[in-house]
Amino acid sequence: MADKQIRIEGLDDLRAKLNAIWGLVAQGLTAGPVVITLGRDKRPASMNRKLWPLLQDISQQLEWHGVSMPEADWKDLFAARQMNQRVVPGIDGGLVALSNSTSGMEPAPFADLIRLIYAFGAHQGVKWSDPSLAVYEQYKEAAA
Repeated sequence: MADKQIRIEGLDDLRAKLNAIWGLVAQGLTAGPVVITLGRDKRPASMNRKLWPLLQDISQQLEWHGVSMPEADWKDLFAARQMNQRVVPGIDGGLVALSNSTSGMEPAPFADLIRLIYAFGAHQGVKWSDPSLAVYEQYKEAAA
C-alpha cells in the first residue's frame, strides 16, 4: 500500500474524510498492519530557500564579536534567538546550545525568523542583494 495523505481542513467535511480513511485502512489491512500518522502541513521548500540569500548577505558583510561566520552558523544564531534557546554546561566543559533546529519550525514562526534577520541586518547596515530584497518584498506585504 502506497502512502496516502488525506487533508482535513474543517469540521464540515470531517465525516466524509473519516469514512475515506476507514476504507483505506480496511483495504490496507488485507496486506498487513497499517500505520496511521496525524500531522500538520510542513513549511514549503520555497520558504526555506528564501532564508539563504539573507544569511549569505549577512555572512559576507558582518562579523559576530570579531568572528566571521558561515551562513549555517548565522542561521543557528538567529534560530537561537527566535526559539528562546537554552544553554547548558557541556560534559567536558564549554557550553552546549539546546533546541536550535529550524527544520520543525512551522510557517508563521519561520516568517518571524526571516523578519528578525531583516531587522538585525538593517540595524547592522547590511546591503541586501537582489535575491534578499525580493524575499523582503514578499514578507513585507505578508506582514502588512
